[in-house]
Amino acid sequence: MSRKAVIGAAGLVENIIDAGDVFTLPGKTLVPALAASPGDTWDGSQFVKPTPPPAPVPQVVTRRQLILGLYAGGYITAQEAEAAAMTGAVPAILAQVIDAMPTSAAGAARVTWASMSVAERGNPLWGAVITAGLATSAQIDDLFRAAAGL
Repeated sequence: MSRKAVIGAAGLVENIIDAGDVFTLPGKTLVPALAASPGDTWDGSQFVKPTPPPAPVPQVVTRRQLILGLYAGGYITAQEAEAAAMTGAVPAILAQVIDAMPTSAAGAARVTWASMSVAERGNPLWGAVITAGLATSAQIDDLFRAAAGL
């Protein structure tokens, strides 16, 4: 008896069993398990661990975290980060998006930027940044993930 990985569709390790050398399972491939675990993938020569899912996207970060995240991500310059923190100045990338909004929405976005203590991932400003082609939804999610750690 030896430890074997039960390989199913697309090379997915479905189970680990103890089986003799002549044991078979219809429609399955049995491979010496070595260091395999259910959920791994067999690529024909080795087992590959699954890529862990990304961390959840924080729905809220502080203003400070957002500004530092924008700077660390290369969205704004050091000067823009300092001005945003000290005076509430709107960084160029966001000003570009805000200026393209209808007047009432632009006014609301400027007031929100100037007065916010937290930034919300669900704020329509991020959708406008995405629509303007300045970032993807995944990049904004990554921005919030990174900002949460700052």
